[in-house]
Amino acid sequence: MKLLSTLVIVAAALASGAAGAAQYGSDQERRDQNREEALARWRADHGTAADSSGRLADERTSLREKTKEGARSVRNFTHRQAEKARDFSARQDRRYGTHHSTTDTSPVGGAK
Repeated sequence: MKLLSTLVIVAAALASGAAGAAQYGSDQERRDQNREEALARWRADHGTAADSSGRLADERTSLREKTKEGARSVRNFTHRQAEKARDFSARQDRRYGTHHSTTDTSPVGGAK
């Protein structure tokens, strides 16, 4: 009797293992099919790989151009402000007869 119950338990375990393997196989097939469908939808929305690499290169180029334009505008602004400061110093020098660049305004030396 003990042998019979052991055989029944082993047979039940083998049957459930086979059923689980069959279930896993069908799940894997379904996952593969879903992945392929999702990739097909994505490719349809975003074009082919060649189109997307070209588009990516265009985005990089436009980003590079935007960055260069931003740096150029900052550089131009800084240059204009420096020119204004030099012109102001020159006007003050002409008006008061002093040369501001000789004045020591450092915290250590103090003003002369």
